[in-house]
Amino acid sequence: MQVMSSPASSDLHKAALASALRWLARREYARAELAQRLEHAGYPAPLVEDVMDQLVTDGWLSDQRFAESFRRSRSARGYGPVRIRYEMRMRGVPDAMIDAEVAASGRESDDLVRQLYARKYRGIPPASVQERAARTRFLLRRGFAMSQIQPLLGASCESNEPLE
Repeated sequence: MQVMSSPASSDLHKAALASALRWLARREYARAELAQRLEHAGYPAPLVEDVMDQLVTDGWLSDQRFAESFRRSRSARGYGPVRIRYEMRMRGVPDAMIDAEVAASGRESDDLVRQLYARKYRGIPPASVQERAARTRFLLRRGFAMSQIQPLLGASCESNEPLE
């Protein structure tokens, strides 16, 4: 869908494209995220859609590339699959791509939660039920599932048994 009908709209298209390319030069963006940013910059929605289509056609914009890059980046910072899934969804990545990326990181996220736990707690077992709960909350906030957390804590997290 071409919006351009006058020299002024052609200049606006060029300006929107230049802004988008400037942002893409810094990092990858999801299509919806970049479109939202252009609209917030004051460009009209039909023009933004036209620019998005051109960027995808030219290979400058790819939701798949963004999803891969984002997952690697967030995993490297110690975030788990639940949080990564949430953040990708907030950036407008299609659910099918999110599912594929989270599935691709399956074993990697299990290793990551073990490394994060070992680095933070240095092999010292929780001294109380309250400390076990605090550790669980920490890992949940980082985006790991209970099925990944429970094995690290030894006994079940719902257990009311006192620890030695």
